[in-house]
Amino acid sequence: MLIATSHNCARDTTYEEIEVLAQPMPTFEADITQGCPGLQVQFKNTTQDTNITGFIWDFGDGTPTFTGVEPPVHTYTGDQEYYTVTLTASNALGCSNTEVKVQYIHIMPPPLALFDVDPSVQISIPNYTFKFIDQSQNNPDQWIWDFGDGSGSSEKVPVTYLCRYRNI
Repeated sequence: MLIATSHNCARDTTYEEIEVLAQPMPTFEADITQGCPGLQVQFKNTTQDTNITGFIWDFGDGTPTFTGVEPPVHTYTGDQEYYTVTLTASNALGCSNTEVKVQYIHIMPPPLALFDVDPSVQISIPNYTFKFIDQSQNNPDQWIWDFGDGSGSSEKVPVTYLCRYRNI
């Protein structure tokens, strides 16, 4: 309301209604946030605000943004280990707000199988004992050893292996 007067001679009053919308408050979640390269993630928009007119998703991997309420499954194929995901919401007045989840998606590098043999890889003494030493990288959680003679192990550090000489 505005009341205007001029030297106490005249008075005028005017009213104008102003609509104030709440700041958009976007929220989201993912069905999975950690996995191997090629991870497929289904994001879910959990925003409660009904006055929102638009959403923009940025998956943090350089792919084009997605405009819409619910994005399709997104596949992470890049070479980064962590990805930051953002969801921006805007209302009818053009006000916008963004939820940012820093390092939300974690792509774990694949394991690299490496090992060493003690005393060495070449020896010609019959019935000789070898010790295999795992030197794998990127935190593997399973091991499958194949000793080439039909035997093997699933231990990280297999028991000492006895190589028996066979005369052919």
